[in-house]
Amino acid sequence: MTSHSEFVCDSSWHRYFDGTTLVAGSPIAVFSLSETGREIVRAIETGIQLPDFHGPLTSRLEAAGAIHPLARPFDEPLDPILTVVIPAFVKSDSEHTRLRHLVDELCVSCQVIVVDDASPKEILVSSSANLIKLDENRGPGGARNVGLKAVGTPFVAFVDSDVSGCSEALPLLVSTCSMDGVGLAAPRVASRPSRTRLTRYEEKSSPLDLGKEPGRVAPGSRISYVPSAMWVVRTDVAKSLDGFDESMRVGEDVDFVWRLVRSGASARYEPRAVVYHDPRPTLRALLKQRFSYGTSAGPLSDRHPSSIRPLKTSWHSVVLWLSFFAGLPLISATIAAYTFIGLARRLRHLDHGVREALRLVVRGHWSALASITRMLRREWILVTFVCAFTGGYLSGLAVAALTVPAMVNYLRGPRRLDPMSFVALRILDDAAYGLGVVASCVRYRTLRPVVPDLRSWRANVS
Repeated sequence: MTSHSEFVCDSSWHRYFDGTTLVAGSPIAVFSLSETGREIVRAIETGIQLPDFHGPLTSRLEAAGAIHPLARPFDEPLDPILTVVIPAFVKSDSEHTRLRHLVDELCVSCQVIVVDDASPKEILVSSSANLIKLDENRGPGGARNVGLKAVGTPFVAFVDSDVSGCSEALPLLVSTCSMDGVGLAAPRVASRPSRTRLTRYEEKSSPLDLGKEPGRVAPGSRISYVPSAMWVVRTDVAKSLDGFDESMRVGEDVDFVWRLVRSGASARYEPRAVVYHDPRPTLRALLKQRFSYGTSAGPLSDRHPSSIRPLKTSWHSVVLWLSFFAGLPLISATIAAYTFIGLARRLRHLDHGVREALRLVVRGHWSALASITRMLRREWILVTFVCAFTGGYLSGLAVAALTVPAMVNYLRGPRRLDPMSFVALRILDDAAYGLGVVASCVRYRTLRPVVPDLRSWRANVS
């Protein structure tokens, strides 16, 4: 294992000039800094050499998601320490060609195991790879487990057969995974560029692409999961968890990550390592995929009851926004003042405590509105659709909940698709996922994935 002394601040990072109050992390935490702590924080902010005594504070900040360690790419041969496991279910000549190219690329630098998950088409790959054929289809989780049992190196990479760019990403991911306490490292999974309307949409809104900012991965944090298109995992950690839950054909990657975090290891998202994934070729295939993702909510709620909720926010924020849109601004203002006064009292002993309380309250309520509209577009999509066709003011609110966030998303970053198409696809995308959640609730006879968690948020002050 390797330690690290280079860090980057999370986007939530906020500190008044040379102040002793630091607000950062996911969920948000408030830190009161000593003079020594300020010296360490200044070094992190400016990128200069950290003092020797930085360990205790940087460990706390890293655990809170306030800072993120930066690894350097592994510069030694990967073959002695890394085995790549590729679960393969090949149905066409093009898929077979892509798999062979992937295997040839990876065999140059590391050991490779291909698990043929009872593919309809015969798989032929380089003799340098170990090919394991299954008699019956066990799904991606089952195929990865078979490959995992054959791994004898310290690290294992799980790579889907339709991913490219792996050789460039692996050295950095192995280095990230070798840091103290890290059990899993995942790259950014970008959608492979193309000229079709769907692929241009997915370049901006792929559920596999978690963006450019690094972070720790944990339930309830800004990055709650990482897709298993490509991971590097410590082999002993993966085996201690008995691999993937084979009873899950979808969502098994989320379950694995959450079990890994619960075991005491950490998972990290490292977007400096980028791989590419093929987007769905047709609208029907895209909606089927999103619906399938939604159906994982039922089994995940059985295994992780506290982590599967459509909305986690304070009841104060919900009542504030309900009152505001119901035309009761006085009630909204009263709740806003109440939450501000309560937080200001908790932070009064800090420098700039009142100003920080105001900033956090505004940010918290605004973030809650974004989360509420997200729930209305996804898990509560049936309610939103019903409201949209009732007419009147309620209909206008429902249409706004469906379209305004999509338009805001469209205006951020590059725009390679016309706004009408993007908004329409965004609505269909969210609706397909939401209907999958509803179907999963019916099948598993649970309401947990559609019931909000409205316990009051309290700032973590330390």
